[in-house]
Amino acid sequence: LAETSLFFAIKTLRNDGHNYIKELIEEGVHNFIVTRIENEWLIKKVNFIVVKDVILALQQLATAHRQQFNYPVIGITGSNGKTIVKEWLFYLLSGEYKIIRSPKSFNSRIGVPLSVWLMNNNYDIGIFEAGISEPEEMESHAKVIQPHIGIITNILQAHDENFIDKEQKVKEKLKLFDKSDYLVFSSNYDIIKKGIDRYLPKSVKLFSWGKLKNDDFRITEIKKYNDNSIISGVYNNQQLAFKIPYVDDASVENAIHCFATLLLRDYIYSDNKVSFITVLRRML
Repeated sequence: LAETSLFFAIKTLRNDGHNYIKELIEEGVHNFIVTRIENEWLIKKVNFIVVKDVILALQQLATAHRQQFNYPVIGITGSNGKTIVKEWLFYLLSGEYKIIRSPKSFNSRIGVPLSVWLMNNNYDIGIFEAGISEPEEMESHAKVIQPHIGIITNILQAHDENFIDKEQKVKEKLKLFDKSDYLVFSSNYDIIKKGIDRYLPKSVKLFSWGKLKNDDFRITEIKKYNDNSIISGVYNNQQLAFKIPYVDDASVENAIHCFATLLLRDYIYSDNKVSFITVLRRML
């Protein structure tokens, strides 16, 4: 396994992958992506590819890998709820379909390409989350993930330190969906609606949920009990309701994002449902 491994010598603020190369050579690793070569590494016959930016090289390799697969991919971003929405969608769909998803909360510059690298022909759907901590990061995520369907969960105060304001953060997050077919979002966030109008290409079709009359899934009532909530709404002139075992606002929001995604393209999660995978493929 070591002989066929490829080690990316990533340098961070706290550590440098180059510091481990000599040890890894002794353990049998033969292939390295580096920004420099030390003479002591050349004692044994190993392979080095020298690049200016190791993380960029990782992203480019993952992008090339992603392009080998044509099955539907869902991309998720937002301030909060990315991992929960991803995991709940996985739970809702994994009974019928083989799904590859981001491990844990792998949504960074390193986590996104490592997640996408797990794609192979054994899966039917990909679900990946993407987070950003500063401007221009999302463009790289978009190239790697290439989502057909997008979900933006919300925009809150989380991780604002590197952004001028919320509008800039919305603009950056929406870059994940520049080439997507559909975007699921909540009309409850005016800043997201305005960002979509200003920055999202018109080629991306929208699926909104909220309390507005023109929302695709219009929420009519949310009843909260001791240990569960019942969410009711109207979709395509049909009265729909579903129950979740949570009462907090964040869980309700995350659940509706998932339900709206299932409703997308006339999919209703019932005995008369159209196959979700068929629906997704029809969108491509």
